[in-house]
Amino acid sequence: MVCLTHELGDAPLTRLVETKHDLKDATRKGKHLSKTYGKVLFLTKDSQRFKIVQDDGSLGEVVDFDDLARLRQWMRDTAPVCR
Repeated sequence: MVCLTHELGDAPLTRLVETKHDLKDATRKGKHLSKTYGKVLFLTKDSQRFKIVQDDGSLGEVVDFDDLARLRQWMRDTAPVCR
């Protein structure tokens, strides 16, 4: 479970963050959007760090658990359209 503060004026939303060891599964599941929680944030462990799994299955940015601003922005950018 991840709890992020939200920007003033934005309504709190339930989002799904899922860890994956199989990037092919993340790519397949990443094509589906939920009306409830929007796009799923898939993370995978690479060495000792977690990285965001990109839509094409490649590894993206390292997750900085000391500074969740990037994750917060990802959540805002991929928020469900139907709220």
